[in-house]
Amino acid sequence: MIRSPLINLPVQPYERVSSRTVTNIYLAIESLELFKSVSLRITYMDTSNSYIDSEIITLTGSEYLAWGNDDTYLYNYISQVKGFTITLPDVTPPTPTVVVDSDSAVDNGTVANSGSSADSGTTTDSGTTTDSGTTTDSGTTTDSGSSADIGSSADSGTTVE
Repeated sequence: MIRSPLINLPVQPYERVSSRTVTNIYLAIESLELFKSVSLRITYMDTSNSYIDSEIITLTGSEYLAWGNDDTYLYNYISQVKGFTITLPDVTPPTPTVVVDSDSAVDNGTVANSGSSADSGTTTDSGTTTDSGTTTDSGTTTDSGSSADIGSSADSGTTVE
């Protein structure tokens, strides 16, 4: 490939004006002198993230000391000095939603019996009540035997005799 040499020609000064919209900026620390100053490079970009311009701004004295460890101070300072508004996205995490499924079992360490029975047998953690007595419909549960709960069980009301 043959390249033509770069030709530099002097021209009469003329003003060439173009307008481009800045939609975001990049900030970079150019230099930092601890406890004294910071110089930041502001790079201006357009809607297609193409370079428009850049400049350096320096904070010293009380402006530098006000920075502390909160970078939002820098964002607000630059936007005030340069006359634009920085629109930071909302970084507040959403509040988690707890969903309770009414069909799921909750293990609270108790035996729940939705039927009625006179039980003189033993209740184990298998989820089944072994009944050597009789089932009555009185609506009362009478336990004349012993119950060994090695965890928790949920009885759906099924009685095995």
